[in-house]
Amino acid sequence: MLKPFKYIYYQPPALPLKGLIICFHGYGMGPRGIQKRWGLDEVAGQRGCLIVYVKAKWRNWGGWRARKPNWKDMGRFELLMEKLEGEFGYLPSLHLVGHSDGASFALYCASYYGDAVSSVTAYSGLYQKGAETTGSYPILLLWNAKEKIIKWGHIQQTHDIYRNRGHDVRIETFPGRHRWLPEANFHVSNHILASM
Repeated sequence: MLKPFKYIYYQPPALPLKGLIICFHGYGMGPRGIQKRWGLDEVAGQRGCLIVYVKAKWRNWGGWRARKPNWKDMGRFELLMEKLEGEFGYLPSLHLVGHSDGASFALYCASYYGDAVSSVTAYSGLYQKGAETTGSYPILLLWNAKEKIIKWGHIQQTHDIYRNRGHDVRIETFPGRHRWLPEANFHVSNHILASM
């Protein structure tokens, strides 16, 4: 029997919640590590959002590292959404954020939730085959210039696929290798604000 993903969260104090940010870590990482390293609690505070850091069942999300799509992960995500709504109530905007295969999974989840999704931020993430997009949510693609795992051509291809399907897609690039750079959070914060 499927169970929802495990998670930790940060809730900004003394604010009426305006939305929900769900974060998917990269391969081999975990919720507490990305909460500490990414610095997105501050973004959540700026935007009045509950932020949830989700733990993958098997170290990855059935994304580009997987041999085939992991339909069970989609089931776990749906159960997570039900659990969060039961615990915190309905939140008017949903923002999916991820890094590496977590970014690819964020894009994949968004394709199923369509108009329920307000925005997606994918840092070094790729379009996944079989994810037929619905809705018109904006997408922010982040990429590091010294990246050796995800090539620039992959980012351009992902950009073009989503743009051709009617999404507003923007790319921001940074120096550095395959990791989340806190310098990107300014763009993440503005991307979320613009879609609330």
